[in-house]
Amino acid sequence: MKTMKTMMILSGVLLLSLMLAEATLGNIQKRIIGGHDCGATERLYHAVIEYHKDIVVGKNRPAPAFTCGGSLISKQWVLTVAHCAPDADDIKDGWKLYVRLGAHPSGLNDVTLVEENNIHIFKDKGNIEHDIMLLHLTVERTAKDTTFAKPPDCSPTSVPGKTSKLKLGNTVQIAGYGATQADSNGNKVIGESDTLQCVEYEVVRCVNLSESTKKQHVFCTKRVNVDTCPGDSGGGVVFGGDQLYGVHKGAIKRACHLPGIVMDVCEYKDWIWKTTHIPTWEIKP
Repeated sequence: MKTMKTMMILSGVLLLSLMLAEATLGNIQKRIIGGHDCGATERLYHAVIEYHKDIVVGKNRPAPAFTCGGSLISKQWVLTVAHCAPDADDIKDGWKLYVRLGAHPSGLNDVTLVEENNIHIFKDKGNIEHDIMLLHLTVERTAKDTTFAKPPDCSPTSVPGKTSKLKLGNTVQIAGYGATQADSNGNKVIGESDTLQCVEYEVVRCVNLSESTKKQHVFCTKRVNVDTCPGDSGGGVVFGGDQLYGVHKGAIKRACHLPGIVMDVCEYKDWIWKTTHIPTWEIKP
């Protein structure tokens, strides 16, 4: 069973751009690890997944044990990664999962508790969980500035056997909060950015995938001197505007080394539709 300590390590990935600076501060190299601040009209659907104990929604609350990212795909549904879900031990210990909306760009604290029975994780025919999850919000998001991530266009093309899924070399954008530094050994420093970061990556071939990941539907991303770090896995990977083609699964500890791994939303689109019944996510002939 996972422990909260393990969950804090796995909890995901934030965006960062790695650039050497001339000076150092202690053993932390003064590198800027963060693409650029997302624009005021970008990523308004970005959600923050938090773990807390014994808080009251609407009241001041302590810092969360860890955070993940997610994407609001309708008034009541958030798409993220499954490794951000609480396990039985976490629940027994009193940890609860909350979704925070409206943090970007206004810094609002629109927080909703997600009960255990509103957590939906994909399972394949062998009853094996994949690292993708839907969270059902019991309270609709109705703020006037609400936007939703759009479904990807995974439809067949005029070429037999081909679809409009992502191709190698396509440029995608990832967003998240988290560490903005690497230490002198190039290792990612856990922390959080004050602002939502956006950064562009290229779709590349996956390498060194674990056996369990090979059995899931993923694609990989990379760009020279750009990487993701612990703090915001689950963030949306978009292409062609706000079309949600992926959910960020994770990256390794050492900065800018191997490609990041992304859950391929096209392969899970039918499950999303059958779970949520959001009209725009229906796969039509």
